[in-house]
Amino acid sequence: MSAANSPNRNLKRKWWVKVIRAISFFHFRNYFWLLPLYIILIVLSWWLLLSARCFSCGVQCPDCPKCEEIVQEPVLDSLHFEADYLVITYQFNQEGGKDLDTRTQIISPTTSSRLGYCLEGLENTSSLYWSGDNTGYGVESCVVDLNSFGQTDRVVVQCDAFWFSEKNSGQMSIDIRAYKGGEMSVIDYQFFNNGGVQTANVSFEDYVDKLKDDCITGERIGLIIYDKAHQKLSFEKQ
Repeated sequence: MSAANSPNRNLKRKWWVKVIRAISFFHFRNYFWLLPLYIILIVLSWWLLLSARCFSCGVQCPDCPKCEEIVQEPVLDSLHFEADYLVITYQFNQEGGKDLDTRTQIISPTTSSRLGYCLEGLENTSSLYWSGDNTGYGVESCVVDLNSFGQTDRVVVQCDAFWFSEKNSGQMSIDIRAYKGGEMSVIDYQFFNNGGVQTANVSFEDYVDKLKDDCITGERIGLIIYDKAHQKLSFEKQ
């Protein structure tokens, strides 16, 4: 059979075959400028992904490494010390926002009132005390009286908060100080120990997104857990 009469020469190629061949030929002919373009697109996609993660935790793009630190901060689970009192301090400045309304509550082995501004937050309990409502910048704090619990109790404190007046980056921190002996007093929204010994001091960077609330709950920050039997503190971020 001659080439002129071959049936294969009369077959029409599919349109998608022609498109693929055209694209392949185009890339082959122009690889010298397409390759740098693809590299730029990959780098740009990575940057946009990182930026989106930073914005999700309220940090501007130049501070992305700081954002990564907050997201990946490990949970504390191995700090051992004696304590009669735990002072929980919420710290916030103009960078983070104004008037952080805190919500602190003991949820185990018993359940206390939720302390903080508004409604049920105006009454201290026998084991948990609140420093009062700071409507500006600085701190609010609570003290947990561990003497009011049994020697083998596992005391769990739930920490929530929201911004009442203004939210900027949303950054804040929780500081935990422990004392053995002495008595507690409060000055300018901060609890201090008189006559005792400080046995621990640890701080956790965090971020609160919620602006205003129904005056009851707030955004969960984490759980502070003190195991009296093993004199062990842990912090579970939410």
